[in-house]
Amino acid sequence: MRRLIGLFMLACAAWAQTQIRDTIYAGTAPFQGKIVVLGPDMRTQSGRTIVRSRQEFEIKNGVVSIDLEPNDTAYPPNTYYVVQYFPRSGPSWSEQWIVPTSSEPLKVHQLRILSSGGSYPSPPPAPSYRFADAEVPIGPVNGENRVFQLADAPSPPTSLILTRNGLVMKRGLDYILVGNTITFIEEQTPQVGDILLAWYRY
Repeated sequence: MRRLIGLFMLACAAWAQTQIRDTIYAGTAPFQGKIVVLGPDMRTQSGRTIVRSRQEFEIKNGVVSIDLEPNDTAYPPNTYYVVQYFPRSGPSWSEQWIVPTSSEPLKVHQLRILSSGGSYPSPPPAPSYRFADAEVPIGPVNGENRVFQLADAPSPPTSLILTRNGLVMKRGLDYILVGNTITFIEEQTPQVGDILLAWYRY
């Protein structure tokens, strides 16, 4: 009996979601608005298949209480959650999360992926930028076409977050960006039924 209970507890632990509990701020004031979390297609270490998802959370007084499936050991590797922030006033922004397996609640700063400069993503200092959120690149998704157009050219180009079925594509490895034109490498040609979404500043 003890063995059965132990196995049950291990199975529950393997299926447990990671709790995210934090209070976040926009500048010096608690964040007020909405957070949208886009989850990728992935298979967990325990063998469960997770399909892409979209969850919305209303944030009041900066209080974040979100439970997410860990993706630090998921397959395919390098899957990310794309997290969009929509404050009640001011511009929106996006960032990427890797959610580790944890029995203890985690803070938002423990999930953010560092930028190439080694800093955490943060809200823009002034509303001088405009943002494109969940834009669908223009072009036929037919298994042959590799060239897609954005409505605007990302500025800076590194602000582009391009996802395919929830998986973040890597610029220079999976695709090339020139102006507002996205060209996928041949091995990453979008197939029929794929969903392409883009977030960027311009």
